[in-house]
Amino acid sequence: MTPFKIGNWIITEEGITWDGTPNVDFIIPRERILEFGPGDRRNMYDWLVHIPTKTWTTEADIYTLNTVFVYALAHYGLNFTTCSFVETLIEQQKELKDK
Repeated sequence: MTPFKIGNWIITEEGITWDGTPNVDFIIPRERILEFGPGDRRNMYDWLVHIPTKTWTTEADIYTLNTVFVYALAHYGLNFTTCSFVETLIEQQKELKDK
């Protein structure tokens, strides 16, 4: 696969990597993309709620990540539930407001 870049994110065969400023070594491994969070977040895609807490991301980076996430799932042939995705986005907005 030729890496596909959207915003500051790159989709590769290995997963989704950060390619923005600052230069942070960060990857969401392909085999872990669909991980759910712990406790109250057990029905949410953990990466999409976790990454907004990182100081090196902007709101635009997070919205782009949402697009990249869906594109990567389609590319990798993975399925996701829309109910969990909606819950994830609601929690993600809370994280962005607290940033």
